[in-house]
Amino acid sequence: MGVTFERAEIEGIPVFWADAPPPFTATLLFRVGRGDETLPTSGLTHLVEHLALFPIGRTEFPSNGMVDDCFTVFYASGTPEQAWGFLRSVARNLGALPLDRLEIEKRILFTENSSGGGGGSPARLMSLRYGARSFGLATFGEYGLRRIEAHEVHAWAQERFVRENAALWLSGPPPESLGLELQDGRRRAPPEPEPLQGLVLPAQMSEGTGGVGIGTVGRRSTALSTGLGIAVHRAHDLLRLDAGLSYGVSGTYAPLGSEVAHLTIGADCLDTHALSVRDEILRVLRELSEQGPSEEELRDARAERARSARDPVEARGWLDYGARQVLLSGDVPSPEDLVVEMEGLASADVAEAISRILSEAIILAPLGTPLPAAFTEYGTLPVETIVGRTYRQTPMRVGRNTKVVASEEGLTLHSLEQPPLTIRFQQCAGLLRWNQNRLTVLALDGSWIELSSRGLRNGQELLRSVTECVPPENVIPMEDVQTLETLIDLAHEKLGRSHVWKEFQRLQEHLLPGERVENLAQLDSLWKHGLLALTDRRLIFLSRGFVGRGNEKRELALRDVLDLDEDEPQARLRRRIRMKTPQGPAEFKKFADARRAGEFWQALHAGAERS
Repeated sequence: MGVTFERAEIEGIPVFWADAPPPFTATLLFRVGRGDETLPTSGLTHLVEHLALFPIGRTEFPSNGMVDDCFTVFYASGTPEQAWGFLRSVARNLGALPLDRLEIEKRILFTENSSGGGGGSPARLMSLRYGARSFGLATFGEYGLRRIEAHEVHAWAQERFVRENAALWLSGPPPESLGLELQDGRRRAPPEPEPLQGLVLPAQMSEGTGGVGIGTVGRRSTALSTGLGIAVHRAHDLLRLDAGLSYGVSGTYAPLGSEVAHLTIGADCLDTHALSVRDEILRVLRELSEQGPSEEELRDARAERARSARDPVEARGWLDYGARQVLLSGDVPSPEDLVVEMEGLASADVAEAISRILSEAIILAPLGTPLPAAFTEYGTLPVETIVGRTYRQTPMRVGRNTKVVASEEGLTLHSLEQPPLTIRFQQCAGLLRWNQNRLTVLALDGSWIELSSRGLRNGQELLRSVTECVPPENVIPMEDVQTLETLIDLAHEKLGRSHVWKEFQRLQEHLLPGERVENLAQLDSLWKHGLLALTDRRLIFLSRGFVGRGNEKRELALRDVLDLDEDEPQARLRRRIRMKTPQGPAEFKKFADARRAGEFWQALHAGAERS
């Protein structure tokens, strides 16, 4: 007896179910994912998923949610009562998200993003094809978390997480009433997978280390998915079993809509073996395109499809396929239909499907890997430069031959080391605003231009004009991200032509992981200069004396500031701050700039209030 799933529309939602071994599993899918976002809204779907789960808290049974390129999924396994209770709570929460928790969930997602991710080779290959938008966003940070507001999250949930945009699958029969309190709306088709304009294929990008990946696209079909599976098996036998050049070969087949799928095949390897590994994978694909699979390979593929359709353990996979397919195209063949289609598959069908995708290939190989025959280097396109005002590097900067040419149309960066790089504002995916002195213009194709007012003559004028040319909704605030460049910018702003730059260089060695510097000041006394740094955790004072000897370091945790002896006006007037601590009184005096004394007093007062 094979896997036979039932299908019905219940309360406006397509529902699929089949008898499967316990535990009972219920999965609610919505046709919305990262591919529906833009760079300035990336993370929006992830936020909705987190907010919908928060009121439920921890459960005694497996349950969770996830977001991928096309779908958001909520699932639970346990008893039917547990699974249904979970999904009903999710549906109810989607209609009334706890938006007062928005900033906390943003911080959680920042932590989740910093702990790893980027999607690996398949995601990188998609970003090379689609850029910093839709299906290419997975390798970019969830920048939208830095600018998304509560009303945008609410509107996204109301528009996308609705009954008509949902599907449900169950490993057992549904109840008489689903009881899912979802809003009404409309079905959302996935975005069209549009490759970058001007992309010349096939191409190779040489970067990174540790393996080779090949990505391509083709029309969804049984012939194409079968061909990929056979190619992975052949490459595994050649590269691992015969040659020992790779630990493992893997492949992915990702539908991006009703018509198109993105495929990858890749293998890990030493960089010294990358050329051999790449050429073996290409040879496997070319031989399949010319000769097709053997009859034995087709027989094995048919047997595996038939086995999967008979095995009750595989029922959940078939149900998930049905629910996703109905949201992508509405056409859902049964397992039996797909077995019949597989039986009729010929070697020539696979050969034709593989031959069509070879010209669309993008290879990702370690730096220095030479190009294969008939491939171009990724991104080698003629550049039409901007004509406008020229901003040259200041004489104090290294590499004075770098310049930026800007107009209302866009920017071109000229340097001796690299070909000219042009970004037109209509192709700007987002503008990263690090502080008043630094911007990053990020293009849809993933390229970027860094602009620093410190390194360019009339740099502030350039930064203002660029900001005016980019729509406000595409400006992404990055002030809370402290890179070395932004820390140096802060030092130039607060210290100017200071005597404590050596201390500033030492300061970077004393910072803890994740610690953020918020203010800097120079302190002077009779025999020495010192640097006082205020971070989000403590005060740090560093001094090396006038002759560079007698290094001194003092630090005070903000939680240990019990009271300030004076008010802000006195701190500015006397250029000092005095306080009480558990260890006794503490004092920092002789601020070279009285304004810094007032700023430090304000921050310490706020820190003492929080603690």
